[in-house]
Order: sequence, then structure tokens, then C-alpha cells
Amino acid sequence: MPSIAHLVLGGFLAISLYYISDGKFSKTHAFIFFLNNYIGPDIGWLIGLGYYTHNLVSWFFFAMGLAIFYYYLTRFSFEIDGLRKIEIIDREKYKLSYLQTFCLVLAGGILHIYLDDTINYEGIYHIIPQLPMGFDGFAINLHEFASFGLEGVLNMNSIISLLFGLIFIIGFIFIFAYFLKYNTKKNGALIVLYIASFMAYFYLVGGASTGEHGDGGAIIYVSFYWITPLMLCMLSTKSLASRKKEGKEVKESDKIKRRLDVNTAKKAFLILGIITVIGGGLILILGGLYFDTLVEKEILETSYKETYLSALIVISIVITGIGTLIIMLWNKLGKTEDHHKNLWIISIWLFITGIIGTSLALVGLLLLDLLVSFIFSSYGILFWMYDVNLIVIIIGMLLLVLAIINFICAIGLLIKNKKIWRFSTFYHIFLLWSVIGLVIACALNENSVKELFLQKE
Repeated sequence: MPSIAHLVLGGFLAISLYYISDGKFSKTHAFIFFLNNYIGPDIGWLIGLGYYTHNLVSWFFFAMGLAIFYYYLTRFSFEIDGLRKIEIIDREKYKLSYLQTFCLVLAGGILHIYLDDTINYEGIYHIIPQLPMGFDGFAINLHEFASFGLEGVLNMNSIISLLFGLIFIIGFIFIFAYFLKYNTKKNGALIVLYIASFMAYFYLVGGASTGEHGDGGAIIYVSFYWITPLMLCMLSTKSLASRKKEGKEVKESDKIKRRLDVNTAKKAFLILGIITVIGGGLILILGGLYFDTLVEKEILETSYKETYLSALIVISIVITGIGTLIIMLWNKLGKTEDHHKNLWIISIWLFITGIIGTSLALVGLLLLDLLVSFIFSSYGILFWMYDVNLIVIIIGMLLLVLAIINFICAIGLLIKNKKIWRFSTFYHIFLLWSVIGLVIACALNENSVKELFLQKE
């Protein structure tokens, strides 16, 4: 779980930008930036890609996908009147464009990576990840930043080198003052070109041009981790698309929504039920065969066979039962016209996560002795046997409770129970750190969904 340091860095920076800009960097901007500085790249750990999301280059591509969820969230606002009344308002139009949202997601994630690399990895900065095709990746440490170009390529007189270095410094002050006065894109490009010229000069001459300061590495360092995030935050307040184009984006998103109609969602729900029933049977058949492989690899002992097979039977019956319940719900509600695709899609998600949670919980609780023995033999130096036993039980019970809540929410949404609909909203707000939770809470409060639940009031 991300540390509170991310909250402090992202929170205070977002608040500062909000007040400095007189609200142009709005509360929506601040929230998206803050949330991505906290949890952004760590979402990768939830899907097994954490190593890749904690590198600058790969985070750029991951942020493209993540920005889709946050872009959807800009359609909503929150009205909070104490803990008892939290209402999500659907404005039916997006406050930010996708590109603006992407800038914020990217900026927040870069600062998250910066803090991780500075503190957790003690100054080792990950730029490009190791790739399967044989590329070893690229990381640079703080010492390498500080010593970048210090030696220089040319052997120039130190006094002449320093003199030109001073000229570059004085020149930059004048160029910057000129930019503040006229503030044009052309002048901005001139500043970038000027810095690039200094970098080339520093690389050729070395630290003699700056009194043996590592300015070259310092500029690269702050460009990666401070200038880029701040520039992205600035860009997020600019209109990156014309109003005409923005209107087309909304129309295009409406077309996509129409394609994912209720009938498609219902079919997907039925397919989930069939797959779950088949999966329940395969667990028993393949699981039994797999035991012999585990014994051959000396992962399990033959003495655990009876316990293992008994647990498989229970898990198989439960999973098959859940699949049967899904098919029964489809059979009962599948012909109902007065329904909404969001409810079917969210219910599919809740059933899938519930099935995964139930399976893991049953494995942990039914095969407790086997798991404890395996964990203790692997990590016994770190834990006492009693501690391992207690940890497995607590995690198993927690997963089972969450799975049951997911099943109740899924069924309640499909039968259009108003109380469960409200509970599901608050439940998913509580899970906002996963982003998916916040997206689901908003999807449950689209105006068309609200009308479905409130039409009898």
C-alpha cells in the first residue's frame, strides 16, 4: 500500500496549484493529480504489472489507459454534507478533455515514481524497464546524474570555459525576463533551444564551465521529475481541443455506449454463468490430477491427499452453485426490458471478483494446515507458526466476507433493490483507491440509472 508520503507530496502540491491559479487548476484537476500521485503506478501491482508501471517510459503508456477511467470521472461531481449524505451528481458532460486528464494522470504518476525511487530505492531512478526480448532496461543513480558530463570532451582553458558559462547564465536571465514580458510559444521554444545549447556546451567543456557544478545532470534530473510534471499540470488547464472537437468526442462516446447495449450485457452475463458452472466441474477433475504433479515436485506430501480432495469437492460445489445462480438470475431477469446495461456489467464484475475471493478464501480455510506448513517451511524465519496460522485465517475470512458482499450487491442491483443500490454506491466509494471502485460508484449514479431506481418515489 502506498505510504502517507505520497499523500503529503501530491496533496500539498495540488492545493498550492489550486490556490495559485485561482481555481483554474480546479478541484477536479487537483483530485485526479492527487489520486495518481498516491495510487497511480501502484495500481500496476494489482494486475501484476507493478514493475513496468514504476518506470518513466512504460508509465507513459500505462497512463494512457488509466486516463480513460479518470476522464469518465470528470463527468461527475460530489456533494458532501457529512458522512451520512454523499451524493454523486451526473452532469452528463465531461469537465476535462481526455488529453487534459492524461496530462494529470501522467504528472501525478511521475512524482509517485520520483518519490519511490528517491526513498525506497535510495536514489536509483528507473527510466526503462527490462523487456522480455533481451533488453536489460535502463536505470540511473543520483551519483550518475551528479557526475554527468563533468569531465567534458574538449580540453579547453578553464578560465575561458567559465567565462562562456557565465555568459550562458546571464543570457538565460535576460531570455527568461523577455519570456515573462511577452509570454509567447515562440519565446518558450527559444528558452528550450537555449537550454539545449547550454547542455551541448556543458557536455563538451565539462564542469569547468560552471565552477565544477554538475549542472548538466541536474537539469536532466529536474526536467524528468519536476519540470515535466509541472508543465503537464499547466497543460491540463489549457484547452487542448476545440469545442467542436469536444462535441464530436461526446457524440462518439455516445455511439460506443449504444453499441454496448443491454442485450450484449445480458449475453455476457449468461456466458459468465456457463463458464462458472463448467469451471466448477473442471476444478474437481483437473485439481485431482494436479495433486500427483505437486507430489512429484515435492511441493506436497501424499498424506495431504484426503484433505486436498475434500477441499476440492467443497470448492467445486460452491463454484458450480454460484454459476447456477447466475444462470437462474439471467433466466428470470433476461427478458426484462426495463433495465440498464450498467447494472448488468457491474454485476458481472461483482460476480467475477466474488468468485475469485470465494475460491481463495475456501482454499485458505479448507487447506489451512497445508498452506501454513508450506508458508512456514518457506518463510519460517520471518514468522512463528501461530502467526502464519492466524494471518491465513484472517485473510481467508476477510476475502469470504468481501465476496459475500459482492454477491449481495450484484443480486440487489439486478433485482433493482433501492437500498442495495445506495449501499453499493457507498461501498464502492470506500474502494475509491482502486479507481475501479470510484468508476463503479459513478456508473451507478448516472442519471439514467438513478431514474430506474427512483421512478417509484
